Amino acid sequence: MTIHPLFSPIADELTATLDYLQTMLPPEAPRLAEATDYSLATPGKMVRPAMVHALWNTLTGNPSDERVIKVAAITEMIHLATLLHDDVLDESDLRRGNPTVRQMFGNRIAILGGDWLLAKASQTLASLGDVKLVKLYADVLAHLCEGEVLQNDFAFKPLRELTWDAYASKTFKKTASLYATAMEAVTVLAQSDEAQTHAAVTFGSDFGMAFQYQDDLLDYTGEAAAMGKPVLDDIRNGLANAPILLVYQDEENRPELDIRIADLYARLEREENEQDIETQCLALQDHLKKIGAIEQTRQLIDRTIETARAALHQLPASQGRDLLRGLLELNASRKA
Repeated sequence: MTIHPLFSPIADELTATLDYLQTMLPPEAPRLAEATDYSLATPGKMVRPAMVHALWNTLTGNPSDERVIKVAAITEMIHLATLLHDDVLDESDLRRGNPTVRQMFGNRIAILGGDWLLAKASQTLASLGDVKLVKLYADVLAHLCEGEVLQNDFAFKPLRELTWDAYASKTFKKTASLYATAMEAVTVLAQSDEAQTHAAVTFGSDFGMAFQYQDDLLDYTGEAAAMGKPVLDDIRNGLANAPILLVYQDEENRPELDIRIADLYARLEREENEQDIETQCLALQDHLKKIGAIEQTRQLIDRTIETARAALHQLPASQGRDLLRGLLELNASRKA
């Protein structure tokens, strides 16, 4: 794996985390080992482990010890498990431009691979012997499941039945909660005071929310080749995300959006010609741009990042804090 230049101060810690992950392949189930090895060989940007190591440096001024490496690995295992399960639920064949585990090995192995990663994360967590950490990660597993169910419940619903608060709750549980939990876990290891813990958790939560808002924005503005998935993918799956829900709060926009979304959902349900659906999606994309959805989403991202930045400034100045700030800026400017 190529480590992003931003991560160079914690390159040794990230390498140790990857090495630890690679030691846990299941030796007695060759096909499961092959599938999980494939998943671990393409772990993405390693953002969550990088945040764990950077926060530890911020709070203690020390390089990560074995406990921190395990927390970073636990966080990444949980993240990878959710990706394996999500790809089955969403019937996705590509992730970041590469074939998914379900595409390569089938749904059964993808589900079992995700389950195995969660089991190994739990075993690693137990080895730390800290009840606080066990509770934190047990809570986040519940949040991740609840978030997925909430998202499924929202699919293909008329816009008038959706609320911004419900979307925000789903987004926190499905995406931001793992970031927040990883940050809080580090504060437990570092025995941080209440003020530092609050700042770290706020940073993680806002980072995760901004990450999802940026994902939502890229669904309308990104390029398929860079994203490794089709643009307008969410709305094709019946998911009205931040750009739509933001402008839907303006009563003047509601009648037109109600008609456009209902028509698109009906065409998708009838499995109409792909060209017709593509035309409808592009027309919706143009309409959203005209009524300010893209700009409002960018403003929301900016506000959320500013809140995260303010929380970060409550933590000690350090190389680790600089790295976390760099990750925040990278999150805001990413194209995939």
